[in-house]
Amino acid sequence: MKKVLGIILAVCWAAGAGTSAEGWVLDLSGLRHGPRQFLAIDKKEQSLLLFEQQSPLKLVRRYPCATGRSDGDKYIEGDLRTPEGVYFIERNLSSGLDYDLFGEMALTLNFPNPVDRINGKSGHGIWIHGRGQPIVPNETRGCIALNTADLRHLKGQLQLGSTPVIIAQRVLWQPAQNVLDETSKQLATEVDAWAAAWQDKSERFFGYYDSERFSLSQTGSFSGFRRRKERLFQDLSWIRTHVSDLQLVPGPGYWVACFRQIYQSPHLASEGVKRLYWMTDASGRWRIVGEEFRGLRASAERAETAIDSSKVSEWVESWRAAWEEGNLQVYLSFYRDDAAQDARRGRSAIAGHKSRLWEKEKPKAIRFGPLDIKRHAQGIMVRFEQQYLGRSGYVDRGRKTLVVEPRGDSWLIIDEQWSAR
Repeated sequence: MKKVLGIILAVCWAAGAGTSAEGWVLDLSGLRHGPRQFLAIDKKEQSLLLFEQQSPLKLVRRYPCATGRSDGDKYIEGDLRTPEGVYFIERNLSSGLDYDLFGEMALTLNFPNPVDRINGKSGHGIWIHGRGQPIVPNETRGCIALNTADLRHLKGQLQLGSTPVIIAQRVLWQPAQNVLDETSKQLATEVDAWAAAWQDKSERFFGYYDSERFSLSQTGSFSGFRRRKERLFQDLSWIRTHVSDLQLVPGPGYWVACFRQIYQSPHLASEGVKRLYWMTDASGRWRIVGEEFRGLRASAERAETAIDSSKVSEWVESWRAAWEEGNLQVYLSFYRDDAAQDARRGRSAIAGHKSRLWEKEKPKAIRFGPLDIKRHAQGIMVRFEQQYLGRSGYVDRGRKTLVVEPRGDSWLIIDEQWSAR
């Protein structure tokens, strides 16, 4: 496998504990083998900094920005705070925006990221966006706002999915380069070994994950994730994985490994940006606590469809596993707030129905036939034959239709209909 290289950023935490009452302090004391560019937001100075690795680290430009009206890290939806940590730009929105609030453009961030979900943070819709008028410091509801001309200048230099956006209370930096520090060296080795274990279809692969934290950070349990992978390991005669362009980015209490991933098997080839979130466990070992994948558009329509179908199939399997396990909280996370499920309308109605049903009897097994996946005006439509087995012996069979909309690198169910066979 190709040897991976990493981005080295030394991190200094306020009061020596990662965070303090005043927030996280990021100390960029040097870069080595890092990404060509990355962003850092200094909330105290109300500045967005564009850095470039030109041996040594170089501050290319400083833009004035506005962050949340309230001080501190974001924990609760509606608290008017800007989150602190490592994020990535997911989408570029340029239509349907309220011009006064967002100007002509917005870049969405992947908040909450997997570690945010582990830490119980709530909220959504954290963007880097423009304004219909000159910005005022600390004026947003949690987003990062830039003047329109600055956002236009910045946008063309960023890569969706792979440009790190590091948000901290304070950003300190100096241009001197440091030697490769032990943490980044270790994580670069761990990523290489993780990819090799995946390619070898080895039991070692699962040892790289923190099962409890992973279950909190993803839309499904680790046991479901493991079952899917074990089934693939058995069914596929070979798997090839290739990792390149690794970036290692430190956050408050965690690191993110971001890299280009090529995956090949007898029936599927995909390429994209993978992000692995690492934290130490009780023994001090680095474990994967969450992951994200952003597929790249293939030149051939057939290849693009295969990549999309693979991701949708894994998502449907995660939903099925949560349903079969009777895990109400995880199960509901697959639905939009106003989702329809047969005659029920809204996630609260769905929750009430399942709660009453599962108090009497939880599922024993839920089985799906082959998935028919098609484009839909609202996202994607998935159809399949469904068999339900209850623990009392009850059995039903029917045709299930899901309409799901994209949400970040995943989906949410907006309509679910079942008809008996």
